[in-house]
Amino acid sequence: MKIKGLIKIIKDSWEEGLCLSRGKDAFTEGNSFATKEGKNFTICQFDILFTIQGFKDIPAAAVGKQQDDHYLIFVNQAYKDAQPRIKAAFMNHEVGHVKHGHIENRNAGIFNNVLRMFSQNNITGPIIEGFSTLMGIKSPVVKELEADAYAVSQGLGNALHLGLTRIRDHSKELGIGTRELDIRIDALTI
Repeated sequence: MKIKGLIKIIKDSWEEGLCLSRGKDAFTEGNSFATKEGKNFTICQFDILFTIQGFKDIPAAAVGKQQDDHYLIFVNQAYKDAQPRIKAAFMNHEVGHVKHGHIENRNAGIFNNVLRMFSQNNITGPIIEGFSTLMGIKSPVVKELEADAYAVSQGLGNALHLGLTRIRDHSKELGIGTRELDIRIDALTI
């Protein structure tokens, strides 16, 4: 799928109000929340984003910047069915990305996602880490660790550990590299 097509799907979903229904808990699709710093978030279900990555049946979330201080957190159906603590851990992880300024530049976010794909592999991962250091930028793994640390600071370390372990196990079943997930799980102090 071309990027323009993906952007159109996101735009159409937003305009059709798919993000606007009210849910049962604070971290349910359609709900909006704000941080004390004035960053606003809306949760939207967007299954195709995770299905093409192989995560249709595993709870998953990703954050994107919509405009100024408003962000969209995309989730899949499996996220909606997850335990409330796992939802909260994943939401706080995504908020951690925003708090650490990881997605302020949209082009940098796209570049980071490309780097992140290669950082999962045991061969290319260390190369990406070295490249990031040489370029003076945070590596994808460092960004994930920072976002994880924010979720842990909110008392959600156990739930994050459980969620990441499920993602890692599922990734192994699919034959997807788990280098980054292994590092993140090992770094969690719960």
